[in-house]
Amino acid sequence: MVDWVGTTLPLYDKITGRSAKVSLFIATLPFSMYSYAQACLTMKEEDWINAHVNMWEYFGAVLGF
Repeated sequence: MVDWVGTTLPLYDKITGRSAKVSLFIATLPFSMYSYAQACLTMKEEDWINAHVNMWEYFGAVLGF
């Protein structure tokens, strides 16, 4: 199960104090409820794909492409 969750969140840079609004991508394996979350600057296709690639690497999947 994967989707963007809720409203945007502020992400603060510790050094500069600047903030940026980020969208939260979340993925959960339905039976184990094992979850992955990633903050993304946009919800564009590139971020969606990169979040999926990172998710599968986090879950330990083998990517064969």
